[in-house]
Amino acid sequence: MRKVEDYKRHADECRLMARNASNEEQRQGLLTMAETWDGLATDRLAHVERLKRLEALDQLNDALKCA
Repeated sequence: MRKVEDYKRHADECRLMARNASNEEQRQGLLTMAETWDGLATDRLAHVERLKRLEALDQLNDALKCA
């Protein structure tokens, strides 16, 4: 989950920099980067959840083989 937290922190940093941007082009670029970081965080979280479900299925499958 550390990567998710890192990605969210990067997004927050981009939004902070956008507030202090010297022009609209820089501001929009930074906001786009923030959206990208947010998307990466969302994707990573979904990936972690899929891995957890797969691990649970593997454990169930192993338990059924032993039964």
